[in-house]
Amino acid sequence: VVHLISPRAILIIHTERDTMVPVEEARIMYAKAGEPRKIFIIPGMDHKEVYEEINQKVFEMVMQETVHWYNRHLMLNKG
Repeated sequence: VVHLISPRAILIIHTERDTMVPVEEARIMYAKAGEPRKIFIIPGMDHKEVYEEINQKVFEMVMQETVHWYNRHLMLNKG
């Protein structure tokens, strides 16, 4: 169903070494999604290694990407 999301924005965040959900699934979803779309694969990380209490630097990187995407595509135009 990912192809039905467009024209709504989709951001896919995944880890490169995910042992719960293979990274290939994220790549397949991205390939099927319409624009606007972005995939952000966190290099060298496993699924659980992105949480703040485990790896603050990676968590901050994920939050930065998420907030940037939100501000660009999901904020209501207040003008």
